Parts: sequence; structure tokens; C-alpha cells
Amino acid sequence: MGNPGDGQRRDSASALRDRERPSGGHRARLRQEDPKDTAPRDRGGAATGAGGRIIFDDLQARWLREDPEYCAAHAASQEEYELAAALIAARAHAGLTQEELARRMGTSQGAIARLESGRYLPSSRTLQRFAEATGTKLRISFVAPPRPVAGSGAGN
Repeated sequence: MGNPGDGQRRDSASALRDRERPSGGHRARLRQEDPKDTAPRDRGGAATGAGGRIIFDDLQARWLREDPEYCAAHAASQEEYELAAALIAARAHAGLTQEELARRMGTSQGAIARLESGRYLPSSRTLQRFAEATGTKLRISFVAPPRPVAGSGAGN
């Protein structure tokens, strides 16, 4: 069975305070850095902005430039995010919290959060209930894509 006191010292607060290290512990992990790249980094190696935070706009701009798959996915989801922004704006204009709006619609705050996330497309019935609860009018329209201008081809 062994001595019940064995091993207790290495995990105690005083052992940490005294800078003792348990045998068989983890080795320090090092990564080589590029001396020419002076951008501050987070633990995962991503560039960070002021205060050590990753600047999403910079990261997104880089991905849009460099990653065709990201660019295609971003374009495909643009309408969903525009709808989400419109829902958030309508709720804010009505001066409602998600909880208050949920109560008016007879649903949960989580359902409102999902609607406003842009990850789910609501039904027309849900959009109508949303409009009624926010005191707005739902309008759905179809817009034709812009036509190319005559004579603007590459051969001109």
C-alpha cells in the first residue's frame, strides 16, 4: 500500500512556493519565433492587437484576401448576417431586451438569441411574429442582380 504521506509534499502549496518541481513533470514547451515578425502574439501564436487581444477585423481581412474557401463561405452567409443585423436593429429601435421580446413572442430568450445570431434562417411566420412584437412591418422583396454594363468587356 505504501506510505500515505508519500507524494503529498510535491503537490502542496508550500512546495510550489519553495519552487520544488515534481519529478516526471512536464517539460517547458518552446516555439521558435521569427525575429523579423515583431507582432505581439497570444498563446496560440495568433497576432494580437492593443491589450493583447486578437483584432478580428484584421484577421477577417487577411482571410478574405488569402483564403478562397473562407471568402466563398463569407459571401454565402452575407444575407443571413444582414437579416440578423436587421432583427437586432428592430429590437433595439423598439427598446426591448431579448427577454422582453421573447415574452411578447411567446418564446424563450435563447430562441431570440439564436434568431439574432445569423446562424439560423427563421420562417416567415416567425418573422411576422417578430415584426408584430417590435411594432414594425415585415416586408420581403426580391432584387435582381445588377446587369453588366454594355461595352465594359475586357476587349474594349
